[in-house]
Amino acid sequence: MNKRLIAYLLSLFALIGCSKEEFFKGKISIYEDFENIDNVDDLLLNGNWEYYQQTEKNNYIKIDTINPYSGKNCLKVFATKGNISKSDIANNKMSFWEGDIVRISAWFYLEGTDKLNYVFLFDIEENAMIGASPGIRIAIDEEGYLLIERNKYRQSTIQQSKNNRTPFPRNQWVKLMIELDLQQRKTGYIKLWQDDAQLINAENIQTLPVDKLYFIQGTKGMYQNIQIGVTATTSDYDVTIFIDDIEIKKLN
Repeated sequence: MNKRLIAYLLSLFALIGCSKEEFFKGKISIYEDFENIDNVDDLLLNGNWEYYQQTEKNNYIKIDTINPYSGKNCLKVFATKGNISKSDIANNKMSFWEGDIVRISAWFYLEGTDKLNYVFLFDIEENAMIGASPGIRIAIDEEGYLLIERNKYRQSTIQQSKNNRTPFPRNQWVKLMIELDLQQRKTGYIKLWQDDAQLINAENIQTLPVDKLYFIQGTKGMYQNIQIGVTATTSDYDVTIFIDDIEIKKLN
């Protein structure tokens, strides 16, 4: 990258940074129980969700009335096997800034008994100018345990202690909750619970991406994009997940 281009990019990022919060005043909370949703297109009308994605022809998202956790409705998400198959709902107009403490909880029901490879359930990301949507992703690994993946901004994956791991149950409702202290320096934390039992408590870590030359540029010290469902899977089998009672909020 030549010096003139680097100087231009630095000037542009400085200009954006001077008034960055003015342009990103998005939502700071979502509650979704799907009770007033009759079909998937209604999801885009209640203000909670901006889009949904289905990367494979046979993937689908629909409202289910057979297997809700509470009430009469839940969301059913289906993703076919594939190299990277996605089927999820999303909001890319959130506004969580450095220093915010964010909590996300939802109920998940992972159907079937097939041995799966990685299944990503939830992403919180920044739409950086250069970079593959860096952020934090919650996944079930190939052995069936929850973990926290930060590869998109060059930080290590956080796993449960190998001496005290709890598998993610199949064919039953499971409550998943994560709490994030958002920091670009190694002063933040991530806590993860499964059915109210804490699985991970990682402190003094970086929880927001920062600019890295040739890799990430244009970070703003925030997250604005949230996806939930099968945000990606590399499994050799189809994946079906039911989701209910999603709550996303800023605590401070």
